[in-house]
Amino acid sequence: MSERVDPRPRPPPQRPRIAGRTLKPRTRVSYAPWLSIATGGAPEREGVVADPEVEEGLGRRDGLPDGSANPGGTTASQDAGAVPPGDLDVGPYPRSFYDEETAAGESSSREVVGLLLELLAPRSVVDVGCGTGAFLREFRDRGMTDYLGIEGPWVAPMEMLVDRSTVLFRDLNRPVEVDRSFDLALCLEVAEHLDAASADGLVDLLVRLAPVIAFSAAVPFQHGSHHVNLRWPAYWQAKFRRRGYVPVDCLRRRLSRRRGVSQFYVQNVVLYVREDAFACDRRLAALETERVRLVPVYLYSPGNPRMSHFLNLAPSPFREGLYVAFHWAGIV
Repeated sequence: MSERVDPRPRPPPQRPRIAGRTLKPRTRVSYAPWLSIATGGAPEREGVVADPEVEEGLGRRDGLPDGSANPGGTTASQDAGAVPPGDLDVGPYPRSFYDEETAAGESSSREVVGLLLELLAPRSVVDVGCGTGAFLREFRDRGMTDYLGIEGPWVAPMEMLVDRSTVLFRDLNRPVEVDRSFDLALCLEVAEHLDAASADGLVDLLVRLAPVIAFSAAVPFQHGSHHVNLRWPAYWQAKFRRRGYVPVDCLRRRLSRRRGVSQFYVQNVVLYVREDAFACDRRLAALETERVRLVPVYLYSPGNPRMSHFLNLAPSPFREGLYVAFHWAGIV
């Protein structure tokens, strides 16, 4: 005789209860991040990787830009390798990411672009990882006519703040070719979104594009969408230095005095200048006194500039630990 089967669905298993309380499953806690920090590595959490750097076989194109204008800017649609832009909900970023990025860029771009024009007066600019183009639009509105943006193919055309013909739609995790150079390159809060294996390719692209680079990248424990390569500033400084670029820390202190600049720009943005460019431009020569041997973490508390000043008096080797401690305390 066959066994009778109860057709009624079985209720889900109940968690054990003690004195009327349901016991939750135990959460496994990993101490690897703190061990990694203690040993000088990058914490293995929230996308922070500690892959060894691969620096061999890298090259760059020498020579300062000739300053020649490209009438009408660089037209992306003329590039046969252009990738057609897609939908904002496709790819690694949801629509909300670009909404937040545009909102942050609205106020920050006015101050950052204004400071760059004041210090450098570039005649051409390229923004690598331009998002919806907030910084490019600010350059355009201030009279810049020679500019180019590079952004992933998942940005919808209707979201762009500049003419899409001035934007190359490329996946920055893959090699990107641009057949000209610019006076200034921007790469602001982009590098942390790319795979660690793409870091060298990004720096190679930047040094091919311009002798002066405004660069910022998220540091460990900095929150954000799709942060897969969070690094301390010294990591990026080493890559630029191998290619003949030196850090000039002339932006963070000045931006900290301006209203409306997002905290991560104040905290992270550093100018990298090719060493032979100082002798070619009097504006760069004036900034040479602000060259630094080591780019330290910049501790910035938007609501307490006095505290920020005193925190940044700490010796550079101690600032990473202070940053981690104050980050968890909600101070920076």
